[in-house]
Amino acid sequence: LDNDKFVLFSKILKEENGATQVRVEWYDDDMDMAYFEEKVFRDWNTNTTTDMRFPLKYKHVAPYLRGEWTYEAFGKKLFERNEITQEQLEERTKIANEIQKQAYSLDLKAVLRSDYKRCVFKDSNSPGLRMAIDDDLALAKESYDKGRWNRRSTTPALLKDQTQFPFAILQIKYKDKCPEWVSKFQSSGVLVPI
Repeated sequence: LDNDKFVLFSKILKEENGATQVRVEWYDDDMDMAYFEEKVFRDWNTNTTTDMRFPLKYKHVAPYLRGEWTYEAFGKKLFERNEITQEQLEERTKIANEIQKQAYSLDLKAVLRSDYKRCVFKDSNSPGLRMAIDDDLALAKESYDKGRWNRRSTTPALLKDQTQFPFAILQIKYKDKCPEWVSKFQSSGVLVPI
């Protein structure tokens, strides 16, 4: 999400500490749910970020962005069904309220859609290691079908409004120490930093 002036993305490009990225994710195999995610870039020198995420029904995304619906009632239902803890309810409600205020004050809306295929690798010998490869990445200017906050997944973007990224993207995350085999892989020359 961003606005017509790309206020959020501009801060990320300038690598400003405190820059924020807000995304809405949904998956083709579960069109009933959407996930709001906020990433705050705390320190660009150490690549420190804070990630917060909360789910909501896909049908509530537009009313949520317009300020007509809040997360709290949905979160309470999840809590009552023992799907989340009291702490998770409080944390998610807080971040949902913050994102909603930011969306309203900055006039945030869907401006860019990324579609890709993702494969995730986890190593049982290195429990803190997670690698994800994204392939067939397509970026498209978001357009709006009547009465919706975004374009329907079945409505293709115009060719002039989309581009295909020519590479796969490998993301490597690890806690504590990078495994030796991963360090060797990273320095092998096979990967190109972007």
